Amino acid sequence: MSADTRPDDDRERREFLRIYLTDHLAGSTAGTRRARRLADAERDGPEGGQLRVIADEIAADRESLQAMIDELGVPPRRYKQVLARVAEVVGLVKLNGRLWRRSPLSTLVEIEALLIAVRGKLAGFETVRTVVGAPRLGPVDIDHLIERSRRQLDTLAGLHAAARARVLT
Repeated sequence: MSADTRPDDDRERREFLRIYLTDHLAGSTAGTRRARRLADAERDGPEGGQLRVIADEIAADRESLQAMIDELGVPPRRYKQVLARVAEVVGLVKLNGRLWRRSPLSTLVEIEALLIAVRGKLAGFETVRTVVGAPRLGPVDIDHLIERSRRQLDTLAGLHAAARARVLT
């Protein structure tokens, strides 16, 4: 990073942190909704239980992120939450080979979207851990969130492999 791209002072650093955390909260809002929708759609399928657990954990992780934002006293921008919801709904509009019923391809694509989202969430928690310089921020155990995100990635990778095999091979 060159000297001219570094924050000028603590006020600017705090503003960058607010933007960063607000963006992660918006992504978490969309990811939570996507995970819940996928778990509901696949509740009777072979991976329904695992998807339900992941959806519950992702919702809990969002609450933990909100608690960290509150603890840091960083006021989020609510309009980003609204934009994330709109983007998530627009993302549902795709042609996956079937018009009137759910396509098996939808599950594969939605698991891929969750893989991307959880990777981003993990990077966000790792960044907050670095900024805070401690394993906890108030009541939130950041190290636990990091480990849980890694476990979610492992589970989603397995679910992705199973869905890929079912749908495309």
